[in-house]
Amino acid sequence: MTENLRAVEAWVGGLLARLQPAQRRALNRKVAQDLRRSQAQRIAVSTRRMERRTRRARSARICTGRRTE
Repeated sequence: MTENLRAVEAWVGGLLARLQPAQRRALNRKVAQDLRRSQAQRIAVSTRRMERRTRRARSARICTGRRTE
């Protein structure tokens, strides 16, 4: 696994070295935007799951007559 990662790192490093500074900035910007978008989607999914669990737990407490409020 480590060897594969090093090979990819060397290959990408060679490609990045050939880019002009403006091209490198544009590529960095695109990677950062894609990363932010994917993280936002991941967080949204996680938040929805947590909200569903909370609603179910609250509903179960109300149905059983146990109130924590």
